[in-house]
Amino acid sequence: MAGTKRIYVGMHDGVCAVTSDDGGKTWKQGPVTPLEHAAARLSASPVASSRAYLAAYEAGVYRTDDGGVTWEHLGSYPTDYAHSVLAHPDDADSVCVGSEPAEIWRSADCGATWNEFDTFRAVPESTQWGFHAPTRDSHVRDLRAAPGSVNDLYAGIEVGGMVRSGDGGSSWKQLSGLNDDIHCVNLSADRADRIYVATAVAPYRSDDGGRHLGDDQRRAGSAVHAAHLRRARRRGRGAGDRFGERAARQSQVLSLDRCRAQLGTGPGCRRGRRPD
Repeated sequence: MAGTKRIYVGMHDGVCAVTSDDGGKTWKQGPVTPLEHAAARLSASPVASSRAYLAAYEAGVYRTDDGGVTWEHLGSYPTDYAHSVLAHPDDADSVCVGSEPAEIWRSADCGATWNEFDTFRAVPESTQWGFHAPTRDSHVRDLRAAPGSVNDLYAGIEVGGMVRSGDGGSSWKQLSGLNDDIHCVNLSADRADRIYVATAVAPYRSDDGGRHLGDDQRRAGSAVHAAHLRRARRRGRGAGDRFGERAARQSQVLSLDRCRAQLGTGPGCRRGRRPD
């Protein structure tokens, strides 16, 4: 519909579209499609007005072709995890999905078939990617393309830092100068080289395409992720007494930098009750 504004809303147990036909003065919610797992990221196609993709953590990938009225589960997606998704800015049939362990899968036919970006895991720093829970692995928490440049791709890894490609995914380079626990990435619509990155410790900004993301552009923030802290407290009530085993396993994953070591041993890590 001409003039229709649409917002896709992903929830813990469903997804829907909210639309407005009067420039945003009033809004109407569409039908809710149940999900087997919580919505992680949504990406609407800039060139196919009614198409969008949804990454649903441990339930794979969904696609809508009717503006969110119905959603199809893409059973061809090759893994159980989908943490982030990026609809191609120019090609209505192309989409990329970030998985766990940290991988990027690409489809050129609306999700019918998939191929992995093998070069993504080829960066030397990938051997240090991990996660601060022994039952989980690193994952691509966010995927972005620079406005006006389909070749400039950015992947935020939890936990592993930022990885950038300047040639559409043919090669990748790890960016330095920021905390490696990435939660969200955003790129300025007006300045293609301006990037904002939210981490578990603090937000960062780069004005040169990620070449500099150092402490001089960092803002103050908490050293412990509140969600990790809450989960740790819940698990601590009756989580058992295998503290020594869990701590040993975590130390192998969290030896990336000083911040990771703090998360591995502080109150925000996932662990059981310390034995008497």
